[in-house]
Amino acid sequence: MAKVYKQINPNRLRRRGMRAGAAVCALAAAACVACACVFRREIFLLLCLTAALGFSAWRLAGRAAVLQSGLAGEEAAAKALAGLPASYTVLCNVPVQVGGRRTELDAVAVGPGGVFIVEVKNHAGSIIGEADAPQWRQTRAGKGGRPINKMMANPLVQNRRQVELTRRLLEGEGVRCPVTGCVYFANSYITVHVRGAASVFTSAREMCRAIEKTPRAVSPAEAQRAVRAFGRAHLSV
Repeated sequence: MAKVYKQINPNRLRRRGMRAGAAVCALAAAACVACACVFRREIFLLLCLTAALGFSAWRLAGRAAVLQSGLAGEEAAAKALAGLPASYTVLCNVPVQVGGRRTELDAVAVGPGGVFIVEVKNHAGSIIGEADAPQWRQTRAGKGGRPINKMMANPLVQNRRQVELTRRLLEGEGVRCPVTGCVYFANSYITVHVRGAASVFTSAREMCRAIEKTPRAVSPAEAQRAVRAFGRAHLSV
């Protein structure tokens, strides 16, 4: 199995903060209702405040749920990539900054075939698009079974930017290593139809197989140099 190193994901702290904020807003809304019932003064103002606090609690809880979905997808990707051979090293939640440009890599697999940048999504439903289109269409079931359609940013565009920054990072460190990107949809309730994209996966097995089948391009020593370039010293198992 591959070695897996994880960086603390800032979204975990954001999710906790949003959940705490939602709880505080909900308690404050309940307190306003109690005051209106007991004192029977400024009832209209208290009801308006209750509505505002309730809406804030709902929004914060919704955002926390979105973050939780993303975190679950990243955990699933890390578990899948851990199944790669022992010649691979997997890094999770890797911050990269080159020339004032910043990004965070969901997962990086470094091995005989080079460096693989994996952008992880945890969407559900059906996604249709084209490899070079700026947006894709997502359709999922809403309440009562009614379909919900919305547009999402093409993750391949984001992944290409990540690949570019990673190449610049490695070049700056004097590491000669090919860099390849892919997008992995971790949710089991997803179907993806993207024309012209061979680097979009919905199966963990197929993603790992594609990584393993990449022709050997770097030596073990060079692969370890690439790992160190990502700041391995700052990662915890």
